[in-house]
Amino acid sequence: MEKEKLNRNIALIIIITLCILILIGTIFFVNINNRKMVITAAVVKSVGNNYIIVESDDGDEYKLKINEAKEYDEGDILDLEIDSLNTKTNPKEATITKISTINKNIAFTIEDNNTSNNDEKTNSNDDSNFNDNSTTNNVSSDSNNTSTNPTIYQEEDVINYFKNLESNLDKTKNDKTISQSVKDGFITIVDFLFYDKPINGKTFKELSSSAKLQVLKIALSIDSKIEDYFPNYKDSLSSKYQSIKSKVVAKYLDITSEICENNEDTCEAAKTGFSDMKRSFSLTWSFIKDIAGTGTAKLSSWYKIWKNS
Repeated sequence: MEKEKLNRNIALIIIITLCILILIGTIFFVNINNRKMVITAAVVKSVGNNYIIVESDDGDEYKLKINEAKEYDEGDILDLEIDSLNTKTNPKEATITKISTINKNIAFTIEDNNTSNNDEKTNSNDDSNFNDNSTTNNVSSDSNNTSTNPTIYQEEDVINYFKNLESNLDKTKNDKTISQSVKDGFITIVDFLFYDKPINGKTFKELSSSAKLQVLKIALSIDSKIEDYFPNYKDSLSSKYQSIKSKVVAKYLDITSEICENNEDTCEAAKTGFSDMKRSFSLTWSFIKDIAGTGTAKLSSWYKIWKNS
């Protein structure tokens, strides 16, 4: 009798234990499938009637249920919080709990020489004598040289122009007013970078990608030092010379993106250069987003460069 009672108790304990294990397993399974996950800077790949498919920074794709799917476009960049993740499907499926748009996919361009008008060209001459002596001499010698062996300028001559200007700027940092040579030099490099004006016989477009990145990096340093040494100087210039930081950084990111997408050997050097700029000139993610204004599809590749530098 007692043995039978003991067996019943043992069976009851086993049943209770199994129920507890099943309950724990069920709770764990529910938690696993309902856990929340945050995806930063996801790029919208396609849009359906009540869903969007996004790609995360590490290349994973997610099909996300959302009633307002039509409000989004391919190329939009989003910050997301999701739950009810199903990893067995391809792409993975989930439900959005929070969503915010980092940038809309709207065209973004940098002003170039074709969009500048005659008034700006006049302002350029009014602001300063435009060319410094070395540039003027180079242009004159090229146009007047009747020799069969005219002077041929190399990329290094252009890079040295930027380096010499920065060196002259450092020498005058304790002066009360900015020197005329630095004024002229600053106008020259802005026109060279953005308005197709030559320096030492070459235009920016004619430089190699490596040389372009070098002069952009030096130009950003020159601009920063002018702001620091002579903070009121730019107020006397026309608008196209007053705020070049964003244009310089945008050009650098565009060129770096193209280099890395083409798997060129200079990709790592370009990213290292941006890493130096990021530290030296406080290039925050917020600043990078502001460069794009209302948005650009290129911001996804810019984000990868910014994040990995």
